Amino acid sequence: MVRTTSPCAAACLLLVGLSLISLSLGCGAGATDPKVAKLRGQYVLPDEPADARTIAESQEAVGSGGDVVVLGRIETSTIDPWAKDQAAFVLSEAPLDATSHGDRPGHDAANCPFCKRRAAKADATALVQFRDDQGGVLPIDARTLLGLSDNQVVVVRGQGQVNEQGVLVISATGLHVRK
Repeated sequence: MVRTTSPCAAACLLLVGLSLISLSLGCGAGATDPKVAKLRGQYVLPDEPADARTIAESQEAVGSGGDVVVLGRIETSTIDPWAKDQAAFVLSEAPLDATSHGDRPGHDAANCPFCKRRAAKADATALVQFRDDQGGVLPIDARTLLGLSDNQVVVVRGQGQVNEQGVLVISATGLHVRK
């Protein structure tokens, strides 16, 4: 007995097959652009920089400009921390104590009542920007460039200054994600 397939079914099978082939060849969303991989290697630090300070401490110490090493959490209670299509994001205060309950694996600061209360009281924030050689913010989403996600605790190294609104702005030269 010979089976025949309708033209519509055959077209669907062809599309599914082509999709699977393109994914197996590296054309899928998981493929890393060589430029992104190079920049990630330049900015992501394998080891945590020493002497990290809180955002508030860094604001006081840096004033109109200087080197900073800042610890913070990628989250805010009022705005989306990510800049669209830019290597920039907002940090909120995070505890310096590495044994804090918030640094345990599986801890979800967004749903932790203690972390929510601490975040509501902490008003210090920092704007982190990764810049190109001409001084412009890199036009690559920070999540793609650096492999970041919401609520991660990071240590950022770079040049800092406090802007007119009292926000610490960091031109980052390196970033380490705490595990």
